[in-house]
Amino acid sequence: MADPGTAAAESGLRGGLEVRDRAVSRIAEQASLQVTGTTQQEGAMDRLRRRDYPRAEVDVRRSVAWIKLNVAAAWPCQVEDLAGRVQETVIAETTRLSGLDIRSADVRLHLIPSAGNKQSGRRVE
Repeated sequence: MADPGTAAAESGLRGGLEVRDRAVSRIAEQASLQVTGTTQQEGAMDRLRRRDYPRAEVDVRRSVAWIKLNVAAAWPCQVEDLAGRVQETVIAETTRLSGLDIRSADVRLHLIPSAGNKQSGRRVE
């Protein structure tokens, strides 16, 4: 059995947890898909043009993060309500899973026509 004094000394030598920007981006993207009304849009050409959704850009400084999130949503929808629900979910889940203090989550919805709606895609900021 290990000596308690040795274990305490060794714990001081352990490293800390460093959360990378990309990991936080993936958490935010997956959290946005939990919200009813959002959808995933991706394809080979979309990835090349950086138009796959959801897509998050994250700025992490020490234990604080800011998120910019692009999310696809089926049109028609209640845009303001959906954006608010996405923002709340992303902040809560990203904080819970990363341990970071999320200062803001800016959500941009990209509206994708549903199968019955033939209008072109619309973007709302």
